[in-house]
Amino acid sequence: MTSENEGANGQAEAKSTSTTKGTTRKTTTSRRQTKGSLVKAQEPGNGEVFVLDDNTRIAPTDSLPNHRPIALSDFTVVGSLNMAGDRPIMADTVEVFTTDLLPGHRPVAVSTLPISELDFLPGNRPIAPNDVVDPPPSILMGYLD
Repeated sequence: MTSENEGANGQAEAKSTSTTKGTTRKTTTSRRQTKGSLVKAQEPGNGEVFVLDDNTRIAPTDSLPNHRPIALSDFTVVGSLNMAGDRPIMADTVEVFTTDLLPGHRPVAVSTLPISELDFLPGNRPIAPNDVVDPPPSILMGYLD
């Protein structure tokens, strides 16, 4: 007996006629939590919540593609944009100085960073000293090595 490939490549392949016997294994369910598993918690009034190993709390949803979960957080949503889907606008405590200086009316945040009053880069961008860096310069340079 030959396969359909004989006409395509000129080589006859014998079909396997052996039968394989399937084995079954008894499965047991364990209540033990394994590493990398989800823990289902019940939040009063909020529905079901899953807690991951790193204590991230997620809630199931039907509104996202493939039923992706939403992580619970302390963010406050103050509005939404309808650009490529509904995108939330989060509340923040950043103090804005102005929105008229940068292209696209991007906000300029208020900062306590000391800047040089003498030197400015093109576009009147300020120059800040290098000794006021978080993390310290020795640690920051370690990332570049």
